[in-house]
Amino acid sequence: MRTRGSGEHRDVDVEAQVRARYVRLARRLLRCAAAAVVLPDDADAAPLLAAVETGPVRLDDVAGASPTLLRAVGQAAATAARGGRPAPVRAVIAVPVGRSGTPRGVLLALEPEPRAWGDVAVAMLADLAAGCAGELAAARPTGAAGRPSASLAELDDLTRNARALLGLSEGLAGAQGVDDVAHVAEMIGLIQFGCGHVSLWLRDGEELEQVRPRGPRAPAPARLPLSDDHPLGETTLLGQPRVAARRGDLEARYGRSDDLRVGPGRGARLFLPVVQGDAVAGALLLAWDQPRDLADAERPVYDALASYVGQAVQRLQLVEERRAALLTLQESLLPRIPVLPGLAVCARYRPSAALDHVGGDWYDAVPLGGGRALAVVGDVVGHDLRAASTMGQLRTVLRTLAWDRDAEPAAVLARLDEAMVALDVPGLATLVLARLEVSANGTTAVTWSSAGHPPPLVLAADGGARVLEAAPELMVGVECGSERHDHDVVLAPGDTLLLYTDGLVERSGEHLDRGLERLRASLSTRAALTDDLDVLVDAVLDDLLGARPCDDVALLAVRVPRTEVAPAP
Repeated sequence: MRTRGSGEHRDVDVEAQVRARYVRLARRLLRCAAAAVVLPDDADAAPLLAAVETGPVRLDDVAGASPTLLRAVGQAAATAARGGRPAPVRAVIAVPVGRSGTPRGVLLALEPEPRAWGDVAVAMLADLAAGCAGELAAARPTGAAGRPSASLAELDDLTRNARALLGLSEGLAGAQGVDDVAHVAEMIGLIQFGCGHVSLWLRDGEELEQVRPRGPRAPAPARLPLSDDHPLGETTLLGQPRVAARRGDLEARYGRSDDLRVGPGRGARLFLPVVQGDAVAGALLLAWDQPRDLADAERPVYDALASYVGQAVQRLQLVEERRAALLTLQESLLPRIPVLPGLAVCARYRPSAALDHVGGDWYDAVPLGGGRALAVVGDVVGHDLRAASTMGQLRTVLRTLAWDRDAEPAAVLARLDEAMVALDVPGLATLVLARLEVSANGTTAVTWSSAGHPPPLVLAADGGARVLEAAPELMVGVECGSERHDHDVVLAPGDTLLLYTDGLVERSGEHLDRGLERLRASLSTRAALTDDLDVLVDAVLDDLLGARPCDDVALLAVRVPRTEVAPAP
């Protein structure tokens, strides 16, 4: 058995804290299911250390990887599970902690399903591994087999730099916009590196724009021409850093410049390119109040700072572009619910918190006249723009079929199957279609048919909620001519029919019945607190989804008013 002295115990404690911190950071930054730091003393460490000797290993799908490597990755996943049941690993990134060739360990990001990681994810994990290496070196500076010793001054530098990158990565993980990135970089520069000024400039056509806080009181963004007659422009155009020990050195090269172009003060300057893939997106300016020589040994941490900033800016710009496109798409595809005479209607759509999910969920309602209406909620298989496009086509076709013929829901769905084939509408979808007819006595007759969709619920006027059970039937788009069936229920005054998509009740690894029970309980509880249909629906969505929904959710609630309403003529 290996024994440790009291000093070594302290080293191990610090080492464990470092490992735990970088596991949290990796999960947060890469949004991966699990992460692990593997060190040479760990079980099955040797295959992982050997795998990263020449650099990072990226497996979008582990199928075909060597059994030895898979066993080592599985051991890392078991460690990450902390005694719980580890999920199977289907995708992994492994990067060396320390220099390739003689790594101190391995930092891994793990996923239970195949994932296209992308170069940005690999680069972000490699930057984290560099910080982890510095902190581990500080934790065990001497006397550990296989670990080189370092001077106290070197360890102080490593620790300072690692803490700077740690603070940067933590701050950027929570960034919601490019202005947040600029703020985090500024704080790290001022606090960790002793700068007097830090500014981020991004390319906008033939100009550079300084990134500043947004809001009604924010100053107007400063802009400079993108040219090589000032260091910010030259750094961006050439993609090469510019260094000056004092401001006077810059003025000797570029002439006298204002503070906007070179930063305030008379001290050292460092202009770093902000790179996104093969393109230079702008420049990061670090300015010190006093002259100083920026030694080559300091440069890697500043380069890492610019790399982190570039990756964060790229990620957030893509997010903002996707979000804008999705908002436009959703606004165009989700209908304005018309007035349904004799009924109260509430419709809601909640997008997934996952940035790469695009909604294929929809709701719709079609008044048919004479106190009759159709209500539908559906979900196209997939979470991409193709699914959203298919959703738009299905909604249009279904509306046309519903309006064109006065048919029962099962017949409309059968006709939809035929139309998807004839019109070459791609994809599959689940949906539930309900035909409602308001009666003069205040009740509403409902006939509904489901194509592989979660069952409707009825919230009774007294607060009881029940599931409308029926034998499952095929999704639309699977088989033309498949048999479909109608089901009937009568809603009394005050009753509410609830149609919804699976994101409201389904959770990974959980039986659907548990989700349905959560929904029933929430409906009953909330109904006892409010008679307002909109308030009720919003409260139920909050109960079941929280702040970060795992999936898109579309919901349509139709209530029969307690006061008798005669059907429209």
